[in-house]
Amino acid sequence: MSVQESLYGPQSPGQAFKLDENALVEYIEALEDMTDGAIALDETAGLKHLDSMRLLARYYGGNNS
Repeated sequence: MSVQESLYGPQSPGQAFKLDENALVEYIEALEDMTDGAIALDETAGLKHLDSMRLLARYYGGNNS
């Protein structure tokens, strides 16, 4: 999921809590620390995406290094 979708999408956290991009990124970085990297912000080609596949793999018992 892109940061833009998390900010501006219908019923997104950005819309619900009136967050700007900096605030949302700070929250995602805090989640990354709290989940030991299971939720992470991935920046590829200048686009920021939320990578939660590690969290799902951990929850369902998969091994995702």
